[in-house]
Amino acid sequence: MEPHVLVEYTRKDLPWLKELAQREGARQRKLHGLKRSRKLKTSPGRHCTWCPLLLNGCPVAETNPYARMTAEGRLRFALWLQEAEKQNTKVLKDLMVKRGPIHYRDGNQNEHLAEFAPAEKKYYPYRDAVSILDEWFGAHPDEQGLRDKLTVSGLSSALKAEKRAELAQKLAGVATYT
Repeated sequence: MEPHVLVEYTRKDLPWLKELAQREGARQRKLHGLKRSRKLKTSPGRHCTWCPLLLNGCPVAETNPYARMTAEGRLRFALWLQEAEKQNTKVLKDLMVKRGPIHYRDGNQNEHLAEFAPAEKKYYPYRDAVSILDEWFGAHPDEQGLRDKLTVSGLSSALKAEKRAELAQKLAGVATYT
């Protein structure tokens, strides 16, 4: 997904925005009003999302990925692909754990290799780690940089509980988002 960009306009921007929309609309109508005998060069791309011929009359509809699905259909397909990839990756990892690396040579003779070695994840329970960390930082005041980098994970789901609303509100002031 692409990052979202917020653009704000004021009332004083309306005249030039209106002029821009009218000029571009007229240009688009002129392009589509040209005689059909004249073959226009077409190149599918992101600009297709603005074309009035996209869903009805696109000259390259058969090969234009923007014309093959509605926006809602494209979103539904993207969500399906995400879930399919998650499930496929899980099965592929299970197979690699049992069989080892998986080799595949495609039709262009390119070799592909899937390897997976389960990584041991280390967790430090808060109830045990907090006192050790306090003692360490007390004895090593020069380690403020490390203290600033430490975060607490595993809270987001727990803070959704209604009984922890007050705690969630207090922690919201120190939360950072990535």
